[in-house]
Amino acid sequence: MSKYIPKIIGHTINFTSYFSSKYAAKLAVKIFSTPKKGKISGEEADYLKSAVQDDITYKDFSIKTYRWSGKKDTILLAHGWESNAYRWKDLIDLLKKHDYNIIAIDAPAHGNSGSKIFNAVLYSECIHLVAKKFDTDIIISTTL
Repeated sequence: MSKYIPKIIGHTINFTSYFSSKYAAKLAVKIFSTPKKGKISGEEADYLKSAVQDDITYKDFSIKTYRWSGKKDTILLAHGWESNAYRWKDLIDLLKKHDYNIIAIDAPAHGNSGSKIFNAVLYSECIHLVAKKFDTDIIISTTL
């Protein structure tokens, strides 16, 4: 059944476009900009409590950041679609052993960050804001 859902959504958007291309475009953007998962579970929350947490306001929502202090370069970790900062746990543990200053963020509409939508432009603006605030030397990200 789940393999048919994308086809049904695609056909619905295409069908709608015959009546209103603007509405169909808005519907497509909303559907494909709204993550269905990526919220933080109990185990993940427990691990992230080991960090200093800050909220940075961007436009009308907050971006959750997690910081593990170290003496070396500042590394910003940015996760991908339908994930959260916890996805970096193994790398964070390794970087902490080497005394790096680590910042991980929850993307818009993911984890403990605000917003209901997520897209590449919005995320890049948030990453830029966080990178400037923490004087980041290195950014590591993933698309998965």
